Amino acid sequence: MNYKELLEKYNFLLSENTRLTDENIRLKEQLWITTSESSENYITQKTTEKIILDDESTDDASFSDVNNTSDFISKIKLFMSLFKGRDDVYTKKWESSKIAKSGFSPVCLNQWMIGVCGKPKVSCAKCADKLYAAPDEDVIENHLRVNIL
Repeated sequence: MNYKELLEKYNFLLSENTRLTDENIRLKEQLWITTSESSENYITQKTTEKIILDDESTDDASFSDVNNTSDFISKIKLFMSLFKGRDDVYTKKWESSKIAKSGFSPVCLNQWMIGVCGKPKVSCAKCADKLYAAPDEDVIENHLRVNIL
């Protein structure tokens, strides 16, 4: 699937989401379940849509010249623009040979620090001292080198 097809599907899903959000607001009003929270979520979603749509035009222009001979920094920035997600946290895969299980957990800068981290007694989700790491170019480069190259 090429970029244009993905963009069309994305825009369709955004409009469907907007239509359903409007319908939810209308139905909540009919049931007298109006809250400021639902309108705040709607405003946040609209703002996010605008930012993403504004960003797309700049991404096309700035990354149109990236190719296999481009420097690694340009490629990393292209990768980061294509795979957008949360910019305040990223996950790392873990595997347990004891219980033959694997999964993904947020990367915490305080993990296993003596006197700070309560593992294994306190789960990361309930920890008051969790400090999630934000993804940056180095994290993405390491991910690409380990998993792709």
